[in-house]
Amino acid sequence: MDLEDALARVRDLRARELPGAGTARSAYAGPGYLVVSLSASEGFWSHKSLAEAVWDRFEQDCRDLAAALRDEWGRLNWSIFVR
Repeated sequence: MDLEDALARVRDLRARELPGAGTARSAYAGPGYLVVSLSASEGFWSHKSLAEAVWDRFEQDCRDLAAALRDEWGRLNWSIFVR
């Protein structure tokens, strides 16, 4: 995953209106959400060592993206999710 590309895609999602309640669900959007693929694996799951290497890369990509978003937006206040 290219970090700058991923950040641009996330920024683009944030700039869009969320679909309303009457919107049909799809793989990419539905009422109140939008989805974009930032990275995707290949069909190689029969090769365990390759799958583990890709999983490790995905985890690192996720940590890098989370750090970049934290730098841009600040730390997430999890208390907003607790009722």
